[in-house]
Amino acid sequence: MLAQYRSRNYHGASSDIHKRLVTLDFVWINRSTKNFEWFVKLLATFEKEQESWERTVTTSMENTIEGYHRFLDLHLYFTDIKQDPNIGSVPLDLVTRVYEQAYHEDVFTRLKTKTHVGRPNWDELFDTILAKDSQNKKKGAAVFFCGPKSMTEMVKAACTKHKIKFHKEQF
Repeated sequence: MLAQYRSRNYHGASSDIHKRLVTLDFVWINRSTKNFEWFVKLLATFEKEQESWERTVTTSMENTIEGYHRFLDLHLYFTDIKQDPNIGSVPLDLVTRVYEQAYHEDVFTRLKTKTHVGRPNWDELFDTILAKDSQNKKKGAAVFFCGPKSMTEMVKAACTKHKIKFHKEQF
């Protein structure tokens, strides 16, 4: 998860400074689509809620609370789908694109959020996320990582490269 915030609100030396979450990018990587089944309903609720907030901001400015905006973006990845070494994911990309155009949802999850095949390219993902709002980039960003040890070093290296604070929890 990449959270851009103005400050942490942890207990300690800086606890007198109250800082609030500005944006949250939730990155979830799973081996198979079956692992998403139990969580898809909640993700759909988040998507619907974010759409209404975005619509409120753009259509009725007089009723908008200052700072009330879309703050959550989802990034979903499946790692179990194998790509052909000769053609990559071209056939799968074509099928998913056609399905999305016809039904306005992802073929795997039925969410509006596109599901990507394979692991994320962390440098590209962080570049995209941080480019959304350069002001927030200056005010601070952090990754709160929970996942396998094998992925920890990759994510931590990308965080270091992008000057993002890295926090991890492994179990």
